[in-house]
Amino acid sequence: MKRNNKSYPYPVLGVGDDILPRPSITVEPITADSENYYVTVKVQMDNKDISDLIEDGFAEYGCEVECSRTFFMRWFGFNTPEFTIALPRHGVAEKVSFDCRVSVIKDITGYMNSCAHEDYDGISFNLPAGSVLASFGKFNYNADIQYDKLHSAGSFITIIEGNDPENTTYTLDHPKIEIKLPPAMFKEYREKYNKRTSKWANVFHSSIAFNALVYALFSYNEDIHKDLLWAKTLDYRINLEPSLKPYKETMKTKTPREVMELAQALLGNPYKRMFKTIGSLDESMSAAAEEICYPGSSVFYRIQSWEDHSYTSVSELNNPPTEFAYNSSFSLHTGFSMYNWDNSLEMDDTLALYGQVSLYSQYLYSRYGNTVFKSLLSSMASGTAFATAFKSVTGDDASEVTKNFRIALVANNPEYNNG
Repeated sequence: MKRNNKSYPYPVLGVGDDILPRPSITVEPITADSENYYVTVKVQMDNKDISDLIEDGFAEYGCEVECSRTFFMRWFGFNTPEFTIALPRHGVAEKVSFDCRVSVIKDITGYMNSCAHEDYDGISFNLPAGSVLASFGKFNYNADIQYDKLHSAGSFITIIEGNDPENTTYTLDHPKIEIKLPPAMFKEYREKYNKRTSKWANVFHSSIAFNALVYALFSYNEDIHKDLLWAKTLDYRINLEPSLKPYKETMKTKTPREVMELAQALLGNPYKRMFKTIGSLDESMSAAAEEICYPGSSVFYRIQSWEDHSYTSVSELNNPPTEFAYNSSFSLHTGFSMYNWDNSLEMDDTLALYGQVSLYSQYLYSRYGNTVFKSLLSSMASGTAFATAFKSVTGDDASEVTKNFRIALVANNPEYNNG
């Protein structure tokens, strides 16, 4: 028998018009964890004779998986038309091939198929285990693609130290698009911003990562780049994700408008994320600046007065204008955070929240001192949640300290629980 989808000595579903209707398969997007790749296949087959043989235990659905790079070959069999193959990550590399079919697992005597071509009328076959009853075709995937991190810019872009002392350059002839920063700039990036949870990631995506991706898309040459990991990753995403399919030919045509749109789509609308990040960075940093620069900070008048009053002299601080009294419509009593900012609030709530966040920040600064407060802000700037950072830096429980602070405000007693 030949396993080349051309001819068998008996009728095989999926080969020519041997048996009709022809079957088909759908392959779900590949997922992964630290140990395995997961490939889900859905078979569409309408043939009662073969289905009965599977149900009776004479045959099974499955895929033969082969990786020539690592000499990996294995049959994965299943008794249902939808199945998931768990493929060990350490066992494959580069191109992996899947041959999907229905195979005989127990010898069959006198096989006939009622939907076979008339050329097989009246003829039966004895099929040993391993024979093919249905062929669904083949597909491939690249094991080097980070399927568990497809939407991460890090799956196809990397930032490294360059040699040019002034200019940022790009390299496309390595597995990932390389952004080469000047040595001094790279040192600052590595020490301050290169953290998994850094809130600055969205800013980097909208600037240097976006620029590098646009450069790569315009520079793409199929003959040179198609086998590189970054090109394979982009091609896989473009062919997989419905929102990217309109750009299937963009890497070839290089239409400027489409290139810019595709780059933004691949990075998940980086400009929108950048503005959201800038707007939501903790306002406690501004409060810290107000504490350190007092008086005269650009934010001071917003804290001192909610009547749009700007101070013109230090003496004015001793006689501030009348401030609004808090009222329930400001909603702070419903649980707005003491340390996070929300620009989507109504103006009255925003101003009230600003005053609350500022006051709490000043309290923390006064209670714990500059060194501890600076460490707290640094930890939060790297993406650590306030409660976690607070516990790590001070050793105290953030909920307990915040509760006591609120009680002290109501009691108006500076002696309560260390102020």
